[in-house]
Amino acid sequence: EAELEQGLKKPTPAHQVIARLVSKGYVRVILTTSLDRLMENALRCIGIEPVVISCPSHIVNSLPIVHARVTVIKINGDYIDSSFLNIKSEADKYEERLSELLRYVSDNFGLITCGWSAESDSVLKEALETSNKFRFSNYFTYSDQLGNELEELAYIRRGKVLSVRDTDSFFKELQQKVEALENARPSA
Repeated sequence: EAELEQGLKKPTPAHQVIARLVSKGYVRVILTTSLDRLMENALRCIGIEPVVISCPSHIVNSLPIVHARVTVIKINGDYIDSSFLNIKSEADKYEERLSELLRYVSDNFGLITCGWSAESDSVLKEALETSNKFRFSNYFTYSDQLGNELEELAYIRRGKVLSVRDTDSFFKELQQKVEALENARPSA
C-alpha cells in the first residue's frame, strides 16, 4: 500500500509509451522477464486488454498471436501465480512450448530490448540466438556499459546496439520519432 501511494507500483513512463505504441499498432508482442503487472496495467489504462501468457499452459489456450491486438509473454511468470520462475535453477531450462513460442516470436517479429543485459537469462539468450530468420530489425539497448553477452547476441541477430540514458527517456524519444514519421506522411 505504501509503495503504491509513493508511485512505485504504477506503470512507468516507458510502460505508458509502449502502451501508446501498441494502441497505434506498432507493437504487437511484448516479452518481459518481470513478474509484475505494470505493462498489463498500462495497457488497460488506455482501454487495451492484452492476451497474457504467463505459463506454458496459457500458450495452448490463448488467442494466437497473429489474431491478438497485443500479447504479453511473461517469460518468468506472474507474481500471483506460485509457478513463476524465481531462482536460477528454475529458469535454467524452459518448457518446450515456451521455447517454441520464443523461437516463433524471434523469427517473426522485430525486437527491442531495454533493461536486459543478456547475462543472467542464458536460456532466453539461447532462444533468441537459435533463430535463423532476420526479417525485421533488432535493437539492443544498454545504459552503462555494453556487456559481451548483449554485444554477441546483437551480432548473431544482425542487430544494432544503442547506448541509452535510461528506459523512460529511450521510449519517449522513440515515441517522438514515430510521431514525427506519422506527421511527415502525406495526407490521403
